[in-house]
Amino acid sequence: MTATTIEAPALTAQQLADQIVTALEGGSNHWLERFHSKKGKERATEGPWYSDPKVWDGDFEIEVLADEDSVTHIFTPDKVKDGLAWLMKNHPIASPRSSKRPVMPRRRTSSFRPACSARSSMAERLAQWRGLTRGQKIKTLVETKGADHDDIEHTMPPGTDGVVDQIERYTSEQGVVVTIVIWVDDKRDRSIVNAFDELDGPIEKFVEAI
Repeated sequence: MTATTIEAPALTAQQLADQIVTALEGGSNHWLERFHSKKGKERATEGPWYSDPKVWDGDFEIEVLADEDSVTHIFTPDKVKDGLAWLMKNHPIASPRSSKRPVMPRRRTSSFRPACSARSSMAERLAQWRGLTRGQKIKTLVETKGADHDDIEHTMPPGTDGVVDQIERYTSEQGVVVTIVIWVDDKRDRSIVNAFDELDGPIEKFVEAI
């Protein structure tokens, strides 16, 4: 049998930047502990640095650490090529232009206590809940803490601006989880993420819509 060579599709720097922004600001920020540039960030002239296509136009090296992983992974151009080749081989109907992708449920972490150890097999995404909608601007009513994408820790006071990133209902005792992106500077090129679930108490104790 002759082995089949899978040619990975090429991504432009802009396409890769768009994918990175979508991942960091729309999904993986829930479970990503570290996304630190060792090479490439110095080319950025726009903020946030990871949204600038110039970062991804050439050689780059990014340290990546997930919250349930003790191993730091290195994200490079070769890893992008390898990942696209694997995708084309194992999921040939998928393409870089496809908006459909599998969503793997990850454990959410509340800013007030460790997340529940039980994990649901599926989360139901909600468009709105208790007066909040996805994408809605909010102000925090409590102190919040977390690390930004450069692994810099921030403690933000009550009254800090933010936005509702996700509203999801789990079958575990956590119930509905509201994930909030909280800005840490006026330029809004840095943020932290906190998640509040029903075990924490009424969401009205923690944020208010503006």
